Amino acid sequence: MKNKIVLYLVIATIIVIVVAGLATTRPDEDSDLSGRSNNLVESGSVSVNSPAPILSLPDISGTTIELDDYLGKVVVLNFWATWCVPCKEEMPILDQYGLEHPDSIVILGIAVGDSEESVRSFIEEINVSYPILLDETGVVGSVYHVVGYPTTYFVDAAGIIRGKYIGSITPRILQQNLIPLGINQ
Repeated sequence: MKNKIVLYLVIATIIVIVVAGLATTRPDEDSDLSGRSNNLVESGSVSVNSPAPILSLPDISGTTIELDDYLGKVVVLNFWATWCVPCKEEMPILDQYGLEHPDSIVILGIAVGDSEESVRSFIEEINVSYPILLDETGVVGSVYHVVGYPTTYFVDAAGIIRGKYIGSITPRILQQNLIPLGINQ
């Protein structure tokens, strides 16, 4: 009986993640993103071995963070939402890895579709040290083709996407994606 309940909860969680990802607002292909919310992102192809789209988002302290600020370092872009349980579970793993490799890796958490207040409250509970960026409108999540949470992109020091992982990151998955980028345990 207990196994059935757990199975139903897992299935329900997967359905919620998929439905929420499909409900994310996507800009029209012909729309000009430069007129939206302070040039949040520059459109382009988002796939492994392509340049990461340029993005500029405020963090929870109001400082604008740009992806180009981190050229020369490996960047982990982790798209998440406050309602996402697996997102909450993986955040300490990402935080620890970032703290262990401060000179070579940058973790950027991107909260998609949540208000600043809800993100602040969530982060006070989780207490991670890496920057948390606000994508309240979901424009950046759409450009990066985020359809489920969490979704993580691995960007090399030259700004090229070298990996994408949909689902909760474990230490093993994180290491498997970072070793080819020169980040060793």
